[in-house]
Amino acid sequence: MSKRDKTARRRIQRGIKFLDAQRSLWRDEIILETFKMNTDENCILGQVFGSYEEACTSLGLDQDIAAHMGFTRSKRIGWKRLGKMWRKVLKEAPVPA
Repeated sequence: MSKRDKTARRRIQRGIKFLDAQRSLWRDEIILETFKMNTDENCILGQVFGSYEEACTSLGLDQDIAAHMGFTRSKRIGWKRLGKMWRKVLKEAPVPA
């Protein structure tokens, strides 16, 4: 696994912990067939909260915090890598009881 993949994974794991604390059943709302990180409504936050912008507003997330949790791209982690890693982590991650 590359250094950037590891960075993306760490960010995504932060995002998962954050979402678990905010909305415990958020995983039930993710449809991997339509999941696409670079879209407002089909990204992780979009699928859970209706749109990326609505989620950021209601959760009080700015772009830096959202990137730190793997919800949006950053200078080092692009959309393609982020989407790939979200898919991988979601398939591996156990659903909390």
